[in-house]
Amino acid sequence: MCLTKNPEHKLIRKVREFLKQWQIPKHSRIIIAFSGGPDSTALLHSLYYLKDEWSLSLYCAYLNHGLRNLGEIQKEIRLINKTIQFLGLKILIQHYKPGELAEQARVRKKSLEEIAREARYKFFFSLLKQYECNYIALGHTFDDQIETLLMRIFQGSGLGGLIGIVPKRKKLLRPLLDCTRQEILNYLSYDNIKYIIDSSNKSMRFLRNRVRHKLIPAIIEVFPGFKKALSHFQTKINYAYDYIRLQGDKQLDWNKTAKGLSVPIEVFLRTPPAIRLYSLYFHMSELEQQKSFLKKKRIPFAFLQPILELEYTCTNKILLRGYGIIVYIEEEMLFLERDVVVPIKKGYFIDVKLNTVYILEGKCAAFRCYFTENSKELVEFSLVKEEIIMPLTLRSRSEGDKIDFGWGHKKIKKIFNEYKIPQYERNLIPILEDRKGVVAIIGMPFGLKNLLRKGVAMKDNLHENGLHCIIQPVER
Repeated sequence: MCLTKNPEHKLIRKVREFLKQWQIPKHSRIIIAFSGGPDSTALLHSLYYLKDEWSLSLYCAYLNHGLRNLGEIQKEIRLINKTIQFLGLKILIQHYKPGELAEQARVRKKSLEEIAREARYKFFFSLLKQYECNYIALGHTFDDQIETLLMRIFQGSGLGGLIGIVPKRKKLLRPLLDCTRQEILNYLSYDNIKYIIDSSNKSMRFLRNRVRHKLIPAIIEVFPGFKKALSHFQTKINYAYDYIRLQGDKQLDWNKTAKGLSVPIEVFLRTPPAIRLYSLYFHMSELEQQKSFLKKKRIPFAFLQPILELEYTCTNKILLRGYGIIVYIEEEMLFLERDVVVPIKKGYFIDVKLNTVYILEGKCAAFRCYFTENSKELVEFSLVKEEIIMPLTLRSRSEGDKIDFGWGHKKIKKIFNEYKIPQYERNLIPILEDRKGVVAIIGMPFGLKNLLRKGVAMKDNLHENGLHCIIQPVER
């Protein structure tokens, strides 16, 4: 085990060029993901060689996923400790119990590969904060890039996915991304640097290994130079994606709203579908990052396709709903929002959308409201739309709720007492609320009248223009 005999080795030059190109500041503190394998070993030694030149502070991190036999893990850790002692660095180690991640994958209905990846990044980022480091360095190579691109092509990824693994993303660095696996092995062999091969790299239960050991050899038989061609393809995709991203930011300027984002529907419809698609994916991702309201989901193209083919309309309606988001048109504006029902203690809180059915808690009844002209449907009650200040919410009661009957306000708790409503039902009876306060107590399914705020009820004709509310039985 020794440092490089050739300071100007091709791999060293590439790592030095990476640090320059991505403007990694001198005196940076870096955590190196070190497993003892060839890629991470080459990463560790190259950064260590450049440590004084760049005034770097280096830490190493190792995660045992608990997926291999104990003997192999112990052999791996012995080599890791020997390497770390030789270089005079610090190693930070975490172990998972055998089968722990496999059980998580089963419970969460995810692949073991995905669960293991999440565990690694969670561990690395915890160290980043704990040791006040600037970056995490990962040993991804050019060959990993090719494998990733192949997987994403066959998985139907969009342009954003086909840009592949990026060399630098926020705190993540991949200094070896321009180095082939063969270049790495040559470097280690030249300097007689020891490493260990992880047996799980040969396991066919992992998708990447099936791509590496089965698909790629078959492709090489037909297209021997496909790696270089695929790399050029990725570069062209990057150019196209950069252009679409630039145009998307120019042509679709979304405005922030209380619950999400909005843009005039006319502006949205006159932009090309490629820009619409980029903009939707980008802003859906933004909504996910604002609040951890969902586990991150891959939204399929088929789900978004209807809105990409949408022609001119200004009718109030829901266009898309699912995967934790909702896209709808209201008053000639297109809205993109998180679609959530927020649970509260012993109750609920729902953002009401027009023409959407909501099943009332605890009763076989459904609630729907809509604006229309000369409705022929039987409506339970109609409201003067000028008296309603959107948005509407449907929720369970809160302490201090009261409704304005014109002759004065009355507490909803007192109304429930007068009607002898059992305590267990009080948090189920829906309260309809707008920005001015309580609009209605929807009591009909619970044996009450529907009690309405002063001025909102339509007196002459339930079928006149207005906001119509239907409550109807549903079969469970």
